[in-house]
Amino acid sequence: MVTTTANPKEAFTRVSSKGQIVIPKDIRENLDIQEGDLLAAVSEENFIILKKVNPKITEEERILLKRIKEAWDSIDSGDYKEMEGSELLEEMKKW
Repeated sequence: MVTTTANPKEAFTRVSSKGQIVIPKDIRENLDIQEGDLLAAVSEENFIILKKVNPKITEEERILLKRIKEAWDSIDSGDYKEMEGSELLEEMKKW
């Protein structure tokens, strides 16, 4: 698996023939992702968002996933604000 790290928060990775991806080491270390950790996955269009969660999803995490879905619904309806990638990342940190 080949990964290229732009910085610890941005990286490129390839999908294996089995559909597997590698989360780059810098990102795993930054988020303290360990073998066996549970990740929630949300997809829409060409995006996949992963969030480390406890096996029991908390109410806060349920709200976050709901907000992500609402955001995508808003985009689908044409009610959205265009922003640069770095601005989007800063906005997502607030979630």
